[in-house]
Amino acid sequence: MGSALTAELGEGHDHLVADLADLADLADPEGVRSAAAAVTVAATPNDLLVTNAGRTCEGRFAEMPLDETLPVLHLNCEALVGLVHAFLTVARPGAALVNVASTLAFTPQPGQAVYGATKAFVHAFSQALWYEQRPRGIHVLAVCPGPTATRPGLHADTPAVLVGARSRWPQSPSGSSAGGAATP
Repeated sequence: MGSALTAELGEGHDHLVADLADLADLADPEGVRSAAAAVTVAATPNDLLVTNAGRTCEGRFAEMPLDETLPVLHLNCEALVGLVHAFLTVARPGAALVNVASTLAFTPQPGQAVYGATKAFVHAFSQALWYEQRPRGIHVLAVCPGPTATRPGLHADTPAVLVGARSRWPQSPSGSSAGGAATP
């Protein structure tokens, strides 16, 4: 993937680390340490880090087993913190950090309590880092996309409610879902 993108971008874009997930399982603490080490030992410091790894689980929080919810926290928050820390320890002025959060950081969705909370963390963390890194000349941005449809089967664990299918949550008398948003 990295070489194809480098070729598409053309001259002047000769160094690209496209996918740290190829190096390690970011859901595993040892995998996070391996990926963080790759960020800090690069021959040329990376000037851009985009943290886009994430996962979710669907269901009412109290009814879900912890072994389904805790991995969401580990990947969406702990792995992100480990990679961001590694990047910022070697970042040069002009470097940029882009953390992918979600509109669910602002409007939690029933059945997505843990995911929404992790994205709120990513957003708040990014805001604090933006302020902290300004004096160093390092740019920090949180991107908060809305629901994103992907190819069928690409992310089998993505709940239907996030990709445009009707919500399975009960409707209020006003026609809105339990979270207050109108259904598609």
